[in-house]
Amino acid sequence: MHLFLTLAAALPAVAQQRHLPHDSGFSVAVAPGAEGAGNGLHILVAGDDPVRCVRSVDDALSWTAVTGAGLERTLARDVVYYATASARRFLIGSESGVYACDPDTGVVSAFSDGLPLDDRNVLDLDVPRPGHDGPALLVTSSGTAYLRYESAGVWQRRFSAHRAVNPGSAAVAVVPHFDATAGVGPRRVMLVAIDGRLYYSKDGGLNWAIHPGFNTFLAGGWTITAIAFDEAFESTGILLLGRGRENPDTPGEDEGQILRSRNFGFRFALVRALRTAVGALLATPPGPGGQSHFFAAGHLYPNVLQYDGVGVLRSDDGGATWGDFGNDQDFGLELDPNNNALPAETAFEQELALSPDFASDGTLFYARGEGLFQSYDEGLSWRQKSLRPESDVRGIAAGSRAGGDVVALGASYGSSLMIAPASGAGGTVEDFACPMAYQKAIAVSPRFADDGTVVFSGSSDLCFWYDPSVPAANPYGVTGYVLPPLTDLESGLREDGYPRTIAISPHYDGRGLPGTDQTVIWSSWEQPPMRTSDGGVTAETLPFVSGGGSAPFMEALAIAPTYDASAPARRTDVYGGAGFTLYRLADRTWTPLLNTQGAIRAIAVDPGFRRPDNPRLFVATSAATGVFEVLDDPTGASVQPVATGLQSLRITDLALRPDFSAAPVLYALSWGQGVYKLDAGAGATAWEKVGLGAPEGWSNELALSPAFAADRTLFLATSRGLMRLVDDPLEQAQLLPTPISRDDRDVGYLTFAPNHPNNPQPLRPWPWREVKYSQLPGVTLTNAVAHQAVYDGSWLETSGYARQLRLRTATGADCGTVSLAARDYWTGEDLGSLAADLDNGAPMANHELVLPLSRPAAVRLRLSAQLDPGETLLLDTLLFEN
Repeated sequence: MHLFLTLAAALPAVAQQRHLPHDSGFSVAVAPGAEGAGNGLHILVAGDDPVRCVRSVDDALSWTAVTGAGLERTLARDVVYYATASARRFLIGSESGVYACDPDTGVVSAFSDGLPLDDRNVLDLDVPRPGHDGPALLVTSSGTAYLRYESAGVWQRRFSAHRAVNPGSAAVAVVPHFDATAGVGPRRVMLVAIDGRLYYSKDGGLNWAIHPGFNTFLAGGWTITAIAFDEAFESTGILLLGRGRENPDTPGEDEGQILRSRNFGFRFALVRALRTAVGALLATPPGPGGQSHFFAAGHLYPNVLQYDGVGVLRSDDGGATWGDFGNDQDFGLELDPNNNALPAETAFEQELALSPDFASDGTLFYARGEGLFQSYDEGLSWRQKSLRPESDVRGIAAGSRAGGDVVALGASYGSSLMIAPASGAGGTVEDFACPMAYQKAIAVSPRFADDGTVVFSGSSDLCFWYDPSVPAANPYGVTGYVLPPLTDLESGLREDGYPRTIAISPHYDGRGLPGTDQTVIWSSWEQPPMRTSDGGVTAETLPFVSGGGSAPFMEALAIAPTYDASAPARRTDVYGGAGFTLYRLADRTWTPLLNTQGAIRAIAVDPGFRRPDNPRLFVATSAATGVFEVLDDPTGASVQPVATGLQSLRITDLALRPDFSAAPVLYALSWGQGVYKLDAGAGATAWEKVGLGAPEGWSNELALSPAFAADRTLFLATSRGLMRLVDDPLEQAQLLPTPISRDDRDVGYLTFAPNHPNNPQPLRPWPWREVKYSQLPGVTLTNAVAHQAVYDGSWLETSGYARQLRLRTATGADCGTVSLAARDYWTGEDLGSLAADLDNGAPMANHELVLPLSRPAAVRLRLSAQLDPGETLLLDTLLFEN
């Protein structure tokens, strides 16, 4: 196994706490934007699911999905801003080649001309500074270097090391002020590093040689991880290499070096050793202070494992000496960094990037596995920016309330349970007392109007919510939230886990009427699939596979209407997808039916499913075809592709009309390009777009209205929230407004505690104390935890879009005074403020403070605590109401 993959596998996994809020970014690039658009910066970030590739034009207050030309179907690994005299574009290096993205419109096009179809896994990519006429340079996983001049219009192979290379072990660099008209020498230099061997060209990539000082692969175990030319390399001759290897003295730990040359790369000297591999290097032009800098970041997150007391390093003397000015403290708010949230192959991906206006704004960006960070002061201090919004709805269901009102219900990533009427008015977030704010999957009872049952998963296993507008009709005789016992029928212990998929029986009825059941089936990473047949009171594992082995995690689940909970032999026709394999459940045993051409992402059973004449279901997969029809015939299941037209799309969900037998229409949801449908009844042979345009964010799941035959309404779970789309060629998807609830663990908060006795730098971020609900009798918390300021003068900062802010906190005899001040994000205009003394002399209890704003705006909020000795201030959630 390769060195870096070995180290990635050795990093500690998350213990106990199965899920914490996390962002992920591999790479970031910044381009100038239109005048008057915020700060004029267009930011592009490549990351892991669900973020993938996104852009922001409002300083990371919101994000738009970057899609097109098949980009969403691949893993984007590296992004750069490439501006020549004839064109300006972002370039995106991915596992499937290169893509170009227009900085102003976000339109994506393929940019891989000249790259062989079997050699398009791009590991690193670099370009000259904007305005210079040099080529783009890349290296692939085959150890082959390609470059592309604008005049050529295609990528051209330059050389190959004939060696397979893993991510994190290759780097490329083009001299910043490349000049195609210059002679052989420093203005036409470019470098490629492959597994520690260094290749160089002095003539714009025509001829290449191996550096004599780095001519052996993995010499001493070292690999070159990053390269940076001095901004004025043509005159200073300064060049930096970042390296990494497994520490031979402490196996399982890595170490790094920064090597410096001041004679155009002829010789290098060690200038800084690190207790982790070098993750990124960056050289800047002169900033607002008139000085150029180098920056370096380590593979490990600051203050994790052996990497103590080091943040993002800066050098002001051409890379000779280094310091972080104490900014390692700025990274101290991250929950469980380096927690294996990313695939091993991306664990070493990170990037430092500068604003195109760095000379005047001193702004830098840093993307890594823990998210996106920004500096406004030439790297002296850093602040995290949110990549995953609280509005991100990951799962969706739809139900009818008494009287026929249709509602969409969403499992959100931070805002708890979202509910929005199809009419678009009166949307709510049921965050108060919600046991889990960070949710994944959701299902609703087919008798929702009568039993009010919703079941969802999240960071605290499986949870039920019973609509308070419906009289209690469930095994617990209550409304609101219930964490069910889930007592294992065999062990008597509670079954836990983090379910990623849920399916509810089409016969579910919380009232327990004859002819119905209370079956829910779910699957989590930690355990085999599970089933409850009594609404969560008890549970049983579904661990067996016919022919032997253990049941895998099921990425998709669906229950056919032929399922009958009354007897073990009839508990069948439950379908699960794991990887490329489709399974069918018979009581507690899964039978593999067939393999599809791609990983299964969603399953939709024909509402008229019956045996023997219509055992039909559909699966959405990662294959280019997208959707397949499956006939689960007793003589053997068969599969065939369904139509064409989805080849460039990433399909995330699938739904069928409830009256499919009379109107056989399928709907497929794409990650970033909207909904497509296939009208099989009309003889369609190709998928067609539903409505106009697509949601600006990414889309996760799809649900059809229970009254679809009459209202033709589809509901979408998107990163912008719940959306409604009518199946009409002239309709656009409409946001169903709900408040956004920012949980106290959200990365969008910056907390400060200048008077904490252990805080060495009072003006830098410092965590507030986390408290559990069991420590606060009389107080009900969202997500079962909250944060407290316990020292006078503590404050927090956060930002977002709002017309009104609502703080969920607490009053009590030991509660202090809180003040809120909201200002316009861009201009600093005062939008509103309030102050409240929360000490009412009574026992602690929940309390809300509402701050109306003078107008809807992008807002910066500062919340400050004035505390007498022994007093505290509680932060549970903050609602952004629009």
